[in-house]
Amino acid sequence: MLACPLSPRWIFRFVSVALAYYLGGQLGLSVPFVGSHITLIWPPTGIALAAFLGWQRSLWPAVWLAAFAVNLDIGSPPWLAFAIAGGNTLGPWVAASLLQKRGFDPAIPRRRDLLHFLAIGVAGGMALSASNGVLSLRLAGILPTENMLSAWTTWWLGDAMGALVLGVPLLTVGRQQWRTLFHGRRGVELGCALLMTLLIGGLVFDGHLLTSAATPLMFLPFLLLMWIAIRGGTGLASTAALLLSAQAVWATAHGGGPFHNGDLHASLAMLWGYMAAASITTVLITVLLGELQASESRLRQIFESNHAIKLVFDPRDGRILDANQAACDFYGYPRSRLLGSSLREIGTDADEFDRCMAANAAAGTGWSLKARHRLASGAEREVEIYAGLVGTGDRARIYAILHDVTERTQVEDELQKFKFFNDNANDGYMLVNEQGRILYVNRMTCEQLGYTEAELLRMSVPDIDPHYDLARVVAHFEQGKRTRMPPFETEHRRKDGTCVPLEINSTALLVKGQWLAFTCERDITERKRFENELQKFRFFSDNANDATFLVDERGRFLYVNRMACEQLGYSEEELLQMGVGDVDPAYSDGRRVQPLPADQTGRLAPFESTHRRRDGSCFPVEILLTPVAFQGSYLRFVSARDISDRKRIEAAGRRQRESLAKLNEVAALSHLPLATQLRQALAIASAQLELPFGIVSQVSERRYTILSEVSPHGELREGQDFELGQTCCDITLSEMRVVAIAEMGNSLYRRHPSYQTLQMEAYIGAVIQVGGKVFGTVSFSSPHSYARGFDEGDIEFVALLARWMGSTIEREHAARELAASQARLQTIIDNEPEAVSIRRRDGAYVEMNRAAMEVLEIGSLEEANTFGAMNFIVPEHRAAYAELCQRVFEGESATLEFMIVGKAGTVRWMDTHAAPLRDANGVITAVLGVTRDVTLRKRAESQLRLAANVFTHAHEGIMICDANCAIIDVNPTFTEITGYSREAVLGQKPNILASGRQAHAFYEAMWQAIRTQGHWEGELWNRRRDGSAYAERLTISAVSDQQGEVSHYIGTFTDITCVINQREQLEFLAHYDPLTKLPNRALLADRLHQTLAQASRSGSLVAVCYLDLDGFKAVNDELGHEAGDVLLIEISHRLKDCVRAGDTVSRLGGDEFVLLLGSIGGLQECEHVIGRVLEAVAAPIELGTQACNVSGSIGIALYPQHGTDPDVLLRLSDQAMYAAKQAGKNRFQVHAAAPGPD
Repeated sequence: MLACPLSPRWIFRFVSVALAYYLGGQLGLSVPFVGSHITLIWPPTGIALAAFLGWQRSLWPAVWLAAFAVNLDIGSPPWLAFAIAGGNTLGPWVAASLLQKRGFDPAIPRRRDLLHFLAIGVAGGMALSASNGVLSLRLAGILPTENMLSAWTTWWLGDAMGALVLGVPLLTVGRQQWRTLFHGRRGVELGCALLMTLLIGGLVFDGHLLTSAATPLMFLPFLLLMWIAIRGGTGLASTAALLLSAQAVWATAHGGGPFHNGDLHASLAMLWGYMAAASITTVLITVLLGELQASESRLRQIFESNHAIKLVFDPRDGRILDANQAACDFYGYPRSRLLGSSLREIGTDADEFDRCMAANAAAGTGWSLKARHRLASGAEREVEIYAGLVGTGDRARIYAILHDVTERTQVEDELQKFKFFNDNANDGYMLVNEQGRILYVNRMTCEQLGYTEAELLRMSVPDIDPHYDLARVVAHFEQGKRTRMPPFETEHRRKDGTCVPLEINSTALLVKGQWLAFTCERDITERKRFENELQKFRFFSDNANDATFLVDERGRFLYVNRMACEQLGYSEEELLQMGVGDVDPAYSDGRRVQPLPADQTGRLAPFESTHRRRDGSCFPVEILLTPVAFQGSYLRFVSARDISDRKRIEAAGRRQRESLAKLNEVAALSHLPLATQLRQALAIASAQLELPFGIVSQVSERRYTILSEVSPHGELREGQDFELGQTCCDITLSEMRVVAIAEMGNSLYRRHPSYQTLQMEAYIGAVIQVGGKVFGTVSFSSPHSYARGFDEGDIEFVALLARWMGSTIEREHAARELAASQARLQTIIDNEPEAVSIRRRDGAYVEMNRAAMEVLEIGSLEEANTFGAMNFIVPEHRAAYAELCQRVFEGESATLEFMIVGKAGTVRWMDTHAAPLRDANGVITAVLGVTRDVTLRKRAESQLRLAANVFTHAHEGIMICDANCAIIDVNPTFTEITGYSREAVLGQKPNILASGRQAHAFYEAMWQAIRTQGHWEGELWNRRRDGSAYAERLTISAVSDQQGEVSHYIGTFTDITCVINQREQLEFLAHYDPLTKLPNRALLADRLHQTLAQASRSGSLVAVCYLDLDGFKAVNDELGHEAGDVLLIEISHRLKDCVRAGDTVSRLGGDEFVLLLGSIGGLQECEHVIGRVLEAVAAPIELGTQACNVSGSIGIALYPQHGTDPDVLLRLSDQAMYAAKQAGKNRFQVHAAAPGPD
């Protein structure tokens, strides 16, 4: 049980562990082996491991403190004591942690626990302690390196023996266990065994009584240890092994006992082996005994706790040796009464059991049989016995398990009866669960589907039902749980793939808490075949276009189809109560069907009759009779076809032929004047339609005017005017179709004002359209209703008549328009500003307007023909003009631009469009030419082409913008310079090219100049599409329109980037050294003047330092000029790093440099800087694979002490530099001063 840290229990444990560890350490050190640190056995290890496993690992401070104190006691330095104590604590702690993670039981009841304890607790954890201890001794100089391996082995074995010999007793022994062990007779027995073990151990390890011949006696205590292990358990046995090991260690350490001899390693190996064997053997015996007892306990528990009936028999006499509680409950006997009973006393057929036992015992196999056993109540139960023989000889036993199968046997008997009746049934039976699994099938089901019973029992309903629907089956099941399942039809698939139709009747059954469905499956193949045949007959009959009847000899209906019901308006049930006389007015009882004459095929000849509907209306039919002999009766199969449509079509066809004849008469009137044509056409149509009033009207602005009419007694007259809404034609125009009304009073239009005013009952009218627009109407009417009614023929006749009248009126209007048009056309041609002419095929002009004569500079048509058409055309264009005329005479229309010379000598460019003119027969007789003077346009086009060529081929980029500065066009050079295509910049602003290098003020000044002066020219930087900048020379000009407003801006530019770059490069070369990029002599002179001027104003000092490299020529000669250039570049970098940002480092040429130091505080500051320079120059320089060294000699001249003129200061510093070289190089020299220190 864990204790909270710092609780009283934990403190007690802490003190106990620390004290026990300290005392155990003192005991272990009493027998040292290597110096004072390594012992033969280290008991504290077992104490620490037992404390961590038995109590808790949080006690590690107690172990460490005790170990630290023990090491201090033997004279170890504090740091060594600290390190060894840490290892002695860490080893047991890690071993305990790993053991607890693997579920280690401190009581060591299993071999698994023992193996884990030996591998992790004894071997693994102690290896950690030994490694730490030996390493600490080596670091302290106590242990030589060559002895580390043997010392580690001894330390590890000593710790391992302590963990094994002392750890196991501490883990497995408790106070309550000691009381139990030494109580009663067993206590005396175990006490004597323990005392004998110690006495024999004393005799064996004394060494005086043991001779070499008696050496095996030292293993005599092992027998006593085994006895103690078997009788006393792990705790007492491991304690006895501990005491025996202590005797052996003590005797060996003091030079006695059987393990002490001349070979130290052999002695230690025997001692440690003896101790390990004593401890492990005792623990292993107790572990094996514990596992055996646990196995027996589990087997007994299984024997007792299972509900199965279990008996153990003696195979020799059949006596019951053991029985579980289930057997006592089954037989009704107490266990004491049941044990000792014979199998013959409880079984009615014990001989059968004996025969089975004899047959299977020799083979060593089990057996089973059914038998009847008698209970204490006298009742007999049928049981199923599973038995087997275990053991041999007198210890042979029969173990039997019995199952009461009385109820199961009864159920099997009933099931056998059920299966007999089911297998001989004519229908298929099947039992399925809710998941569709087949649990039972009868013989008929197997025959229906072609499967064996075993195959079907491995299948589910979806395997045989192609229409299986889980949702439908679940709903079917749920309904069956409440009421009887309704029958349904489906198909099952046979083994050969064919399907059989079945009628399914199902019943839901609740069996042992599980719902099952018992289904009866009836093969309905034959029924389906009959139903299909009947359905086919019904289908063809009900979908026939004729009414069919089956009539008996008395004329009664035996069968009618759907069409008969629809034609007559009766239901099928009503017609089956009727006869032929009820629907055929011409039929009477005295006129039978049989006497009708038959044709050569045996059918009666078809005839026409009339049938009466339910509503009393009649319709014509064509009757076809077929005689049918049925069961001795004389029947007729009657087919009645409704021929109403045929009759109507015949009448309509007849009227249509008459109407076409009348329309031909009307068409023959086209040679007459329009008024006569219309009047006679109305008369013909009025007679055809048998309607007395006929009118052709013109409608304008809601007024109705009679254009032509026919009427009895002259009741109407031409020119009469009416309000359109008061006429029937208002209906026609609102409908915009042929309107036919047979009886106005019974129509939708009975409330129309025309009916109230004119009282016309019959009316038919159509719209007349002229030129696609409504002109008026043609209508026919009568004050009497139209008896036969208007049909489609009448409507089509009036529509054709209206169309003919519309075309006639349109033709009359067209003739009038043509005459007016010709007069207008002549006027237009004469006044047309363009030249219009007509030429015949022979080239002579037929007609020509005034404009054409002016262009040709002639006065009349005859003058043009006398001069000749081709003579007006310049020679180089005459062939093209002749080809144009040829193409037009072939039927094409064509255009041509050509030059002419007027009779007065004026040259003009002409653009002509020529088209063919045809006569009434479509023959091309002349060419119509419309010609325009395009001389001015030609001149403008020439100028535009010239401007376009300049724009396209100019070597300057050109950009054109509108007044809003949106780009509207660029030339190809623009694209070449900027990288932007024309499509990419159209609509963009010019600032798309801005590079950002010019300030906003720059652009403001530019636009100010453009607004005030109209143009600007200058240089600026722009950016290409790829992001690179370029310099350009740009000219912008503003273009104004006629009102003086700016309409466009034109910008032309050239790329001057190369010029700018060359300019910058020349400027750089003029002022800088190209190798080192340092200022050259010219720039140095400029900066020297500026620096001296600033110093003069501020009163500060300036130092001019002249530097020459020492040893540079040797580097240049040995390694080459390239290496010399690399060295000069590196020296230039170092010089710049040594001076301030405002100072100047210049290369004059070769290996000469000048340092210009401005605004220095004095000579000391200058010397400090020059010292850094000399140090930097003298540092090695890597040139490829070689390191080179050069040095510098520097001469210094100060302003104003040594002079104020720049050239003088340079000369003085140069002289000082030579003085420095003469003084030994790698130094500096101030003008007129002693050399400085190295």
